[in-house]
Amino acid sequence: DILCAYLSGHGYVGVARVIDNALPATQFLFNGKPLPSYPLKQPAMLVVPPNPQDGEFVLKVDWIETRDRKSAVGGDISVWRSRSMLGSLESQSDTLKYLEKEFHLVFKDLLKKTQRAS
Repeated sequence: DILCAYLSGHGYVGVARVIDNALPATQFLFNGKPLPSYPLKQPAMLVVPPNPQDGEFVLKVDWIETRDRKSAVGGDISVWRSRSMLGSLESQSDTLKYLEKEFHLVFKDLLKKTQRAS
């Protein structure tokens, strides 16, 4: 999959290719080390709820392009507003065209590359 990172209050700040399945945050390795061994800004993401499927999951991605918050784009066109909810851009053709222009990419080409790699 291809994901577009949206930073609340700013806009879209990156485009990435998902390169592995999501894992519970407590099982995810970053640079070969488990997340609990890092000084996280949000350590609560490591708390395991009664139903582990309700916990935080982490994706390994390959960033295609990133921007700092001052260079974010489209802050007024987001598909979602809640921090805990994801939205699909699949049927959002205007937003996709806008992001392609702003990030200088073509989503169909990125998806083709992803399919060939797998």
